[in-house]
Amino acid sequence: MSCSATTGKSAASYRRVRRRFAVERRLEKFPATTRLCGDVPLKPDAGAMSLAIVPLSDAHFEDLRKAFDSIAREKRYLAFLKAPPLEQGLAYYRNIVDNDLCHFVALLDDVVVGWCDVLPTHGEARAHVGTLGIGLIARARHMGIGPKLVRAALEKARKQGYSRIELTVRMDNTNAKTLYERFGFTLEGANLNAFLVDGQFYDTYSMALLLDNGPGGGRRHSRVE
Repeated sequence: MSCSATTGKSAASYRRVRRRFAVERRLEKFPATTRLCGDVPLKPDAGAMSLAIVPLSDAHFEDLRKAFDSIAREKRYLAFLKAPPLEQGLAYYRNIVDNDLCHFVALLDDVVVGWCDVLPTHGEARAHVGTLGIGLIARARHMGIGPKLVRAALEKARKQGYSRIELTVRMDNTNAKTLYERFGFTLEGANLNAFLVDGQFYDTYSMALLLDNGPGGGRRHSRVE
Protein backbone atom coordinates (compact mmCIF):
# COMPACT_ATOMS: atom_id res chain seq x y z
CA MET A 1 0.00 0.00 0.00
CA SER A 2 1.36 3.37 -0.93
CA CYS A 3 2.10 6.11 1.59
CA SER A 4 -0.52 8.34 -0.04
CA ALA A 5 -3.21 5.64 0.29
CA THR A 6 -2.36 5.15 3.95
CA THR A 7 -2.47 8.89 4.55
CA GLY A 8 -5.82 9.12 2.79
CA LYS A 9 -7.33 6.40 4.98
CA SER A 10 -5.98 8.07 8.11
CA ALA A 11 -7.49 11.40 7.09
CA ALA A 12 -10.88 9.79 6.39
CA SER A 13 -10.81 8.05 9.76
CA TYR A 14 -9.93 11.34 11.46
CA ARG A 15 -12.86 13.07 9.74
CA ARG A 16 -15.25 10.32 10.91
CA VAL A 17 -14.03 10.71 14.48
CA ARG A 18 -14.53 14.47 14.28
CA ARG A 19 -18.09 14.03 12.94
CA ARG A 20 -18.98 11.51 15.66
CA PHE A 21 -17.58 13.78 18.36
CA ALA A 22 -19.58 16.73 17.00
CA VAL A 23 -22.81 14.70 16.95
CA GLU A 24 -22.25 13.47 20.52
CA ARG A 25 -21.68 17.03 21.68
CA ARG A 26 -24.94 18.15 20.05
CA LEU A 27 -26.83 15.22 21.55
CA GLU A 28 -25.52 16.20 24.97
CA LYS A 29 -26.85 19.72 24.42
CA PHE A 30 -30.26 18.57 23.15
CA PRO A 31 -30.89 15.24 24.95
CA ALA A 32 -34.68 15.29 24.80
CA THR A 33 -35.71 18.31 22.74
CA THR A 34 -33.64 18.05 19.58
CA ARG A 35 -35.82 18.55 16.52
CA LEU A 36 -35.14 16.17 13.66
CA CYS A 37 -35.47 17.10 10.00
CA GLY A 38 -37.62 14.23 8.76
CA ASP A 39 -36.34 11.12 6.96
CA VAL A 40 -33.92 12.76 4.54
CA PRO A 41 -30.81 14.81 5.14
CA LEU A 42 -31.62 18.50 5.49
CA LYS A 43 -29.48 21.43 6.46
CA PRO A 44 -29.79 21.59 10.28
CA ASP A 45 -30.52 24.84 12.05
CA ALA A 46 -29.48 25.74 15.60
CA GLY A 47 -32.09 23.43 17.13
CA ALA A 48 -32.21 20.66 14.57
CA MET A 49 -30.13 17.67 13.53
CA SER A 50 -30.21 16.02 10.13
CA LEU A 51 -31.77 12.53 10.27
CA ALA A 52 -31.59 9.94 7.52
CA ILE A 53 -32.82 6.33 7.51
CA VAL A 54 -30.85 4.54 4.79
CA PRO A 55 -29.83 1.00 3.78
CA LEU A 56 -26.53 -0.23 5.18
CA SER A 57 -23.51 0.43 2.96
CA ASP A 58 -19.75 0.06 3.22
CA ALA A 59 -19.36 3.64 4.43
CA HIS A 60 -21.34 2.81 7.59
CA PHE A 61 -19.39 -0.25 8.78
CA GLU A 62 -17.00 1.48 11.16
CA ASP A 63 -19.59 3.73 12.82
CA LEU A 64 -22.11 0.87 13.02
CA ARG A 65 -19.64 -1.36 14.84
CA LYS A 66 -18.93 1.44 17.33
CA ALA A 67 -22.67 1.95 17.91
CA PHE A 68 -23.17 -1.80 18.38
CA ASP A 69 -20.32 -1.96 20.88
CA SER A 70 -21.69 1.02 22.84
CA ILE A 71 -25.13 -0.58 23.16
CA ALA A 72 -23.77 -4.05 23.92
CA ARG A 73 -21.69 -2.71 26.80
CA GLU A 74 -24.86 -1.38 28.47
CA LYS A 75 -25.68 -5.07 29.09
CA ARG A 76 -29.41 -4.45 28.82
CA TYR A 77 -30.57 -4.87 25.25
CA LEU A 78 -28.42 -7.26 23.21
CA ALA A 79 -27.26 -10.86 23.53
CA PHE A 80 -23.72 -9.56 23.01
CA LEU A 81 -21.88 -7.76 25.82
CA LYS A 82 -19.36 -6.20 23.43
CA ALA A 83 -18.85 -6.03 19.68
CA PRO A 84 -17.38 -9.12 18.00
CA PRO A 85 -13.77 -8.92 16.75
CA LEU A 86 -13.27 -6.36 13.98
CA GLU A 87 -12.77 -8.77 11.08
CA GLN A 88 -15.75 -10.88 12.13
CA GLY A 89 -17.97 -7.82 12.38
CA LEU A 90 -16.88 -6.44 9.01
CA ALA A 91 -17.47 -9.82 7.34
CA TYR A 92 -20.97 -9.92 8.84
CA TYR A 93 -21.83 -6.47 7.50
CA ARG A 94 -20.25 -7.28 4.14
CA ASN A 95 -22.53 -10.34 3.80
CA ILE A 96 -25.58 -8.17 4.49
CA VAL A 97 -24.65 -5.65 1.79
CA ASP A 98 -23.56 -8.24 -0.79
CA ASN A 99 -26.85 -10.17 -0.43
CA ASP A 100 -29.13 -7.11 -0.20
CA LEU A 101 -30.44 -8.24 3.18
CA CYS A 102 -32.87 -6.04 5.08
CA HIS A 103 -30.75 -3.71 7.21
CA PHE A 104 -31.20 0.04 7.76
CA VAL A 105 -29.12 2.51 9.73
CA ALA A 106 -30.10 5.81 11.32
CA LEU A 107 -27.73 8.69 10.61
CA LEU A 108 -27.66 11.89 12.65
CA ASP A 109 -25.55 14.44 10.82
CA ASP A 110 -24.08 11.51 8.82
CA VAL A 111 -23.04 9.52 11.91
CA VAL A 112 -24.57 6.08 12.59
CA VAL A 113 -26.56 6.14 15.84
CA GLY A 114 -28.68 3.02 15.38
CA TRP A 115 -29.95 0.26 13.12
CA CYS A 116 -32.84 -2.09 12.47
CA ASP A 117 -32.70 -5.29 10.46
CA VAL A 118 -34.90 -8.23 9.50
CA LEU A 119 -32.60 -11.13 8.73
CA PRO A 120 -33.36 -14.66 7.51
CA THR A 121 -33.51 -17.67 9.77
CA HIS A 122 -32.25 -21.17 8.90
CA GLY A 123 -34.00 -23.98 7.00
CA GLU A 124 -36.15 -24.15 3.89
CA ALA A 125 -39.32 -24.59 5.94
CA ARG A 126 -38.63 -21.22 7.61
CA ALA A 127 -37.64 -19.26 4.52
CA HIS A 128 -40.71 -17.05 5.06
CA VAL A 129 -39.52 -16.05 8.56
CA GLY A 130 -37.30 -13.09 9.42
CA THR A 131 -35.86 -12.04 12.77
CA LEU A 132 -35.99 -8.36 13.71
CA GLY A 133 -33.20 -6.68 15.62
CA ILE A 134 -32.82 -3.03 16.54
CA GLY A 135 -30.47 -0.81 18.52
CA LEU A 136 -30.02 2.91 19.26
CA ILE A 137 -27.16 4.48 21.16
CA ALA A 138 -28.28 5.94 24.49
CA ARG A 139 -28.17 9.60 23.46
CA ALA A 140 -30.29 8.99 20.36
CA ARG A 141 -33.27 7.44 22.17
CA HIS A 142 -36.66 9.05 22.76
CA MET A 143 -36.29 11.13 19.60
CA GLY A 144 -38.71 9.20 17.39
CA ILE A 145 -35.94 7.38 15.52
CA GLY A 146 -36.93 3.85 16.56
CA PRO A 147 -40.32 3.84 14.81
CA LYS A 148 -38.76 5.18 11.61
CA LEU A 149 -36.19 2.37 11.62
CA VAL A 150 -38.78 -0.34 12.30
CA ARG A 151 -41.10 0.98 9.59
CA ALA A 152 -38.32 1.01 6.99
CA ALA A 153 -37.20 -2.51 7.89
CA LEU A 154 -40.71 -3.96 7.85
CA GLU A 155 -41.51 -2.37 4.50
CA LYS A 156 -38.46 -3.96 2.90
CA ALA A 157 -39.11 -7.29 4.64
CA ARG A 158 -42.59 -7.32 3.13
CA LYS A 159 -41.20 -6.59 -0.33
CA GLN A 160 -38.66 -9.39 0.09
CA GLY A 161 -41.49 -11.84 0.73
CA TYR A 162 -41.35 -12.40 4.47
CA SER A 163 -44.70 -13.28 6.01
CA ARG A 164 -43.64 -13.78 9.63
CA ILE A 165 -41.33 -11.51 11.62
CA GLU A 166 -40.04 -12.73 14.99
CA LEU A 167 -38.18 -11.02 17.80
CA THR A 168 -37.10 -11.49 21.38
CA VAL A 169 -37.15 -8.67 23.94
CA ARG A 170 -36.19 -8.61 27.60
CA MET A 171 -39.18 -8.30 29.91
CA ASP A 172 -37.68 -5.26 31.63
CA ASN A 173 -37.38 -3.42 28.30
CA THR A 174 -40.91 -2.03 28.38
CA ASN A 175 -40.23 0.80 25.94
CA ALA A 176 -39.18 -1.63 23.22
CA LYS A 177 -42.15 -3.93 23.88
CA THR A 178 -44.52 -0.97 23.54
CA LEU A 179 -42.86 0.03 20.25
CA TYR A 180 -43.27 -3.46 18.82
CA GLU A 181 -46.92 -3.60 19.88
CA ARG A 182 -47.53 -0.33 18.01
CA PHE A 183 -46.54 -2.16 14.82
CA GLY A 184 -48.80 -5.12 15.53
CA PHE A 185 -46.39 -7.56 17.15
CA THR A 186 -48.12 -9.88 19.61
CA LEU A 187 -46.82 -11.90 22.54
CA GLU A 188 -46.32 -15.59 21.82
CA GLY A 189 -44.58 -16.73 24.97
CA ALA A 190 -42.08 -16.18 27.75
CA ASN A 191 -38.53 -17.45 27.95
CA LEU A 192 -37.36 -17.85 31.53
CA ASN A 193 -33.70 -17.26 32.39
CA ALA A 194 -33.03 -16.46 28.73
CA PHE A 195 -30.22 -13.97 29.41
CA LEU A 196 -27.43 -14.31 31.96
CA VAL A 197 -25.56 -11.07 32.64
CA ASP A 198 -23.06 -10.65 35.46
CA GLY A 199 -24.50 -13.63 37.29
CA GLN A 200 -28.13 -12.49 37.05
CA PHE A 201 -30.84 -14.13 34.93
CA TYR A 202 -33.30 -12.12 32.85
CA ASP A 203 -36.54 -13.36 31.24
CA THR A 204 -37.58 -12.44 27.71
CA TYR A 205 -40.74 -12.30 25.63
CA SER A 206 -41.13 -13.93 22.24
CA MET A 207 -43.14 -11.71 19.88
CA ALA A 208 -44.16 -12.04 16.26
CA LEU A 209 -45.90 -10.18 13.48
CA LEU A 210 -47.74 -11.95 10.64
CA LEU A 211 -47.68 -10.08 7.35
CA ASP A 212 -50.05 -10.75 4.47
CA ASN A 213 -47.44 -12.28 2.12
CA GLY A 214 -48.15 -15.93 2.89
CA PRO A 215 -50.60 -18.39 1.31
CA GLY A 216 -54.12 -17.14 1.90
CA GLY A 217 -52.84 -13.72 2.90
CA GLY A 218 -51.75 -14.75 6.39
CA ARG A 219 -53.85 -15.77 9.37
CA ARG A 220 -53.74 -12.51 11.28
CA HIS A 221 -54.21 -8.93 10.17
CA SER A 222 -51.04 -6.86 10.13
CA ARG A 223 -51.10 -3.24 11.27
CA VAL A 224 -47.98 -2.28 9.31
CA GLU A 225 -48.89 0.72 7.17
